[in-house]
Amino acid sequence: MSIEAVEDAMLATITTQLGNKLRKVDTLPGPLDVDLLTRLAASSPGAYVSFLGGRNKKTDKIAMVDGVFALYVLVNHAGGHRAKQRGAANVIGAYDILNALIPHLNHLDITDVGVLRFQQVQNLFKVDLDKKGVMVYAATFLLPNLVFEFVDDTVLDDFETFNADIDMAPADGTIDITVNETLPIV
Repeated sequence: MSIEAVEDAMLATITTQLGNKLRKVDTLPGPLDVDLLTRLAASSPGAYVSFLGGRNKKTDKIAMVDGVFALYVLVNHAGGHRAKQRGAANVIGAYDILNALIPHLNHLDITDVGVLRFQQVQNLFKVDLDKKGVMVYAATFLLPNLVFEFVDDTVLDDFETFNADIDMAPADGTIDITVNETLPIV
């Protein structure tokens, strides 16, 4: 599927450019919120990619969107705000990461899928994150005419495993129960 191809191409480009300077390069493992970013801060500096969605191209014959993908840059540095932005001795800063990656991701040609186009960059400042020493930037890229292709359902595995992480009341962001069940295939 083309979403995976785009994310894989972005991850490969990030790894090629900064793989030895980042502790983590991956897809975003869940909804973007303060709790997730706090957990990810433990392995910063890091770069994460995610498919954000897209607007329907209103074609009758093809399921197609202008796909939006994000690069999230996360740094956690005890040296203060300026060090998080610009880096310090032996630690890369958020600006360094953005400057190193945006030019390589802009116009990235993904074979048989399309070309990424840089749209914008945002500081995702949150007071809660700042108090924890975490800084996050998001750069978004547009991939026009991203086609959702038919998948042969014979190549898909049966739904066998159910996984759930549960945060019991009162919700405090801590996982209280994890359920992993293998279901019988009937």
